[in-house]
Amino acid sequence: MSLQAKDLDLQRIIREICELFRRYGAAVISTELKISPQLGQYLLVYVDAPASTAMKAWLELVSHAKKLLGITVPIFVKWNGDCDLKPEELGAMLGRILADMDVHPATMETFDIVELLKEEYEKEL
Repeated sequence: MSLQAKDLDLQRIIREICELFRRYGAAVISTELKISPQLGQYLLVYVDAPASTAMKAWLELVSHAKKLLGITVPIFVKWNGDCDLKPEELGAMLGRILADMDVHPATMETFDIVELLKEEYEKEL
């Protein structure tokens, strides 16, 4: 379902998203419906919570978005609390979330990964 199709549906979806984050102890500050040339339509949710809380709630949200909310657009979360996760924990959770949404990491510009790795390796020597 397109989120802009029906204002009442969008309001219901946002209420349910707010409720889900509340259950995790996080407050939704705002939501924005956006459009990206790469992704198309997506929803951005700003929350007042540390990273661990925001990521756990986000993971549940995307895991159930289609079934519970009837939407298939990507949902992204920004949090304003501390980053209280180790980098590997944050990366693993983010990878799972992106996979659940069928969103693949991409860059705006191309680069040569072999050359970048060589440069980093040489810095270590």
